[in-house]
Amino acid sequence: MTRPNSHDWNIKARRGGSIPIGLNNLIICCGVRTEKNYFDSIAKIIKDNYPKQTGVNFDVESDPVDPQKMIKHLEDRSDLESYQHIWIVFDKDDFEKDNFDNAVQKVRAFNKKKGEARYHALWSNECIELWFLLHFEYMNTDISREQYFDKLGKYLGESYEKNDKNIAVKLVVGNGTIGSAIKNANKLLDIHTGKTPSQCKPATNVVEFFEYYQEYLKELM
Repeated sequence: MTRPNSHDWNIKARRGGSIPIGLNNLIICCGVRTEKNYFDSIAKIIKDNYPKQTGVNFDVESDPVDPQKMIKHLEDRSDLESYQHIWIVFDKDDFEKDNFDNAVQKVRAFNKKKGEARYHALWSNECIELWFLLHFEYMNTDISREQYFDKLGKYLGESYEKNDKNIAVKLVVGNGTIGSAIKNANKLLDIHTGKTPSQCKPATNVVEFFEYYQEYLKELM
């Protein structure tokens, strides 16, 4: 079996080394604020750095339900034709493993349907704070949410707040880099090759978004 985030289309895109042009993206976040605030900031950085050259666009929404309901809401939508990429962001948290794994599988199954849009499950096990921490260090230990917060606070030089609207910038100001996060996240995914997402702990597939758009984020690498 391949590692959890392997997609042929994405690998080819990365090998090409070119900046994606004119893409409409929908990012749906299971979290009410943390994930939405983070991706709002990343989208702003990309659009500020490349305001007209690419025409890239990001619509960031929140849908604070469990992963399965989130996918059901997506299935019921009829306004997705204008998007080339649809990114679904959710954490394992306390959800049952079947709920979590089935949501990932359903997102992947969308790509077998007709249509140009590509769907991506940006899951984290256990929480997106793992992706944040990987900006600073490689960690292959299952720790509690409170320990993630404590570790991040030490790197940031201040108490980590889940709903911080400036967290994307603070991670870099605190000497973290997206380049390190990509490297560390891929190392974790490689270790968990052949496992279901619920078995990959700790691990995060948020890296897939940043691999795809890393050419836009060189200042943060």
